[in-house]
Amino acid sequence: MGLIKRKANAVLEGDHIPPEQQQQREQALLNDLHTMRARFNEYIEAKTQALKASRDGAALPINYLRAQLTGGECLCQTIARLLGDPDA
Repeated sequence: MGLIKRKANAVLEGDHIPPEQQQQREQALLNDLHTMRARFNEYIEAKTQALKASRDGAALPINYLRAQLTGGECLCQTIARLLGDPDA
């Protein structure tokens, strides 16, 4: 598979954005990412606590339950799977 060569005078999406505005967009994206990550962690923690409160999970260490819940997946995949996404 070869790389697509860009013509010297070609304009790509985002080329016309001033650097200051690009930095603001990147910072906003980073802030959104942090917010979503915090929400994901809260959701995983709530699910883990529910497992710990169950009869089956009461005797198991909380970190073990969390690891079993996430299965080593990234937070996005774990949340999608827990919410029943068939593509997760």
